Amino acid sequence: RPACVALAVASGTMAVWLWSASGSLGFSVAVEDIQDALPGRYQSEHFLIHYPADPDIARDIALIAEDHEFRLAQLVRDLGVEPPSRIDSYYFQSPEQKFQWMGARNVYMAKPWRREIYMNHQDFPHQVLRHEIAHVVAGEFGDPIFGVAAGRVLGIPLFFNVGLIEGTAVAADWPDHFDKALTPHQSVKAMQALGYAPPTHKLFSTGFLSFASGRSYTVAGSFLRFLLDEYGAQPLRSVYRNGGDFM
Repeated sequence: RPACVALAVASGTMAVWLWSASGSLGFSVAVEDIQDALPGRYQSEHFLIHYPADPDIARDIALIAEDHEFRLAQLVRDLGVEPPSRIDSYYFQSPEQKFQWMGARNVYMAKPWRREIYMNHQDFPHQVLRHEIAHVVAGEFGDPIFGVAAGRVLGIPLFFNVGLIEGTAVAADWPDHFDKALTPHQSVKAMQALGYAPPTHKLFSTGFLSFASGRSYTVAGSFLRFLLDEYGAQPLRSVYRNGGDFM
């Protein structure tokens, strides 16, 4: 019996230690763990940027914050909404650090319902920053619970429209330079000529996930940019809010 008691105490102690270290061990990471890993803080008008103890990033953090604010200003102008009062930007040193703390090495992410974006450092100007901020800005006119495009059943958001969620971010993050890549419109034209373009009506449903992401994002973004340019921001906001009812 003493051996059983000792084993129970040791097991309990180990369980308590594992739980207390769950963040650093990577199996139950809380936002507080990420904030501890990114101890730097920079407050701009609309952003609280959490950044690592890296001298190069610390040196350029004011420029990084200006890039955040500029991209936000572009988005609220194009989408016709007021900016969120505060967005938390978790700005990692590298894809590897981002992978360690949130599990996504080569993928950027936003949580509109928390008004958070998760980035890793790139040379100025950041090529993905506006896309991720767009998700948070779209949350201002999305579903009131999750801040995304979602169809409701009995008032409960059940049908998340990935085509609208990602297509709106692509449409809002429209290229403002043309030195390296085609615009989504030009890419869609090329895909149509080659017979690779997914049918638009299938993208604003679960069909979005049945095509290669590069094609789905591009065609959905091109269509929604056309809607934005041709009819203005209000119809785009309306179809986003109702989860995809274009009628």
